[in-house]
Amino acid sequence: MTGNFLRDRFRDMLDDVNQMKFDKMDLVHHLLSGCKAKFTEDACDGIDKCRRSTGGAGFLSNAGFTDIYQTVSANPTFEGENTVMLLQSVKYVFKLYKNFKKDGKPLPELFSYITNIDKLLQIKGRGSKIEELLDLNFLKEAMAVRAGSLLKEVYELIANSKESQLAKENEIYA
Repeated sequence: MTGNFLRDRFRDMLDDVNQMKFDKMDLVHHLLSGCKAKFTEDACDGIDKCRRSTGGAGFLSNAGFTDIYQTVSANPTFEGENTVMLLQSVKYVFKLYKNFKKDGKPLPELFSYITNIDKLLQIKGRGSKIEELLDLNFLKEAMAVRAGSLLKEVYELIANSKESQLAKENEIYA
């Protein structure tokens, strides 16, 4: 599903670029950077966990893990190291949050939770019933609360820091 979603967003962006419209490039770059970093890291971790789960046999080349890991292990560094890719992705979200706080600029649908961040952070005591946890709308709201909480916390830490902008971006909060 994620692959199909990203492919469709990428095709939409290319159609716009062919018409000299570039407004979707930042969003697509954000999505691809974040997903690349997350998925390639998860793949490496997952393969290593499978290898370790087989005990000593996992070290044998005929177990197959050596070939799989060798193929996948380079992916976190293709197109940029994952830490850099995650930082690029985060900068986009910070930019959206900052612009929204400054002038209430409309946000892409995926980030509409930012417009209600203060309201979301007031939600308490939900998720105690199985029915709630099976409700996709509840899960979407729970993820928005989590994302909003982290975004606001880190944004405020950076904004209130007395360090130079360079130090904040490259050393302290990277």
